[in-house]
Amino acid sequence: MSNAKKVIELLKELEVNTSFDIYLPSLQKEVKFKQLTTEQLKRILRTALITAGYNSEFILTFNNIIKENCLDKSINTDNLTIYDKIFIIYKTKIVSISPDYNFAFTDEEINTFSLEEANKTISLTDIFNEFVNSKTEFKPETTTYNGCTVTCNIPSLATENKLESELHKNIIINLESENEVSKVISDAFINEVAKFVTSVNINGEEVNFLLLNFTERIKVIENLPVTITSFILKYIENYKKAIEPLLSYTFVTDKNDTISKDITLDPTFFNI
Repeated sequence: MSNAKKVIELLKELEVNTSFDIYLPSLQKEVKFKQLTTEQLKRILRTALITAGYNSEFILTFNNIIKENCLDKSINTDNLTIYDKIFIIYKTKIVSISPDYNFAFTDEEINTFSLEEANKTISLTDIFNEFVNSKTEFKPETTTYNGCTVTCNIPSLATENKLESELHKNIIINLESENEVSKVISDAFINEVAKFVTSVNINGEEVNFLLLNFTERIKVIENLPVTITSFILKYIENYKKAIEPLLSYTFVTDKNDTISKDITLDPTFFNI
């Protein structure tokens, strides 16, 4: 037993010695992180087995792992953004597991494009490094309409945790029900808008969204003029369009046809 304890202590030292740097856009600097442990990988993969309507278990689990693995204790990881998180997910996968990512083609894709292989493996390293080098940044943006001013920004991990814990975690969706599907779409729409808003000011009366729970946020959002909501949606759209190179890959077939496939940042991203 004493030998086991000693080995565990040495492994914890190894975690620090084999740490790696991840560039975090919100801080505009590289930060040291520990590699994934087997126990952490087990927790990540376990979330794939939890059937629920949203990906809450994976989101909350990985956000907690970010906190565990960040070696710079001067950083409050709750203040990191979901944009930072994409960088952390990518680099952690590349360093701790493998840069390889496997795509499976559907039968329809195989038949339509006369593909000889059902699977294709790519390296994430070049994709990731090219995006990091682009130094794409996102700043808060503000709009005013009839005395109402709204500020948008990339959500923090604290905001994401709040949304998942308060609204999504315990919801099980029946996608066979048309009414349920419709409700999921409308809820996702309003939740996404509420997630990206940081403040609303009406004639000098300001509401700090960071201090509100999501039920309160949603009530405010539902009463905003559509003109302002459109501005928020455009901000979200620009963000998602900018990060698309990290979330999709386009194959060129032997006949010069193109097939676009999603890179899903969920538990399957960490498959060994």
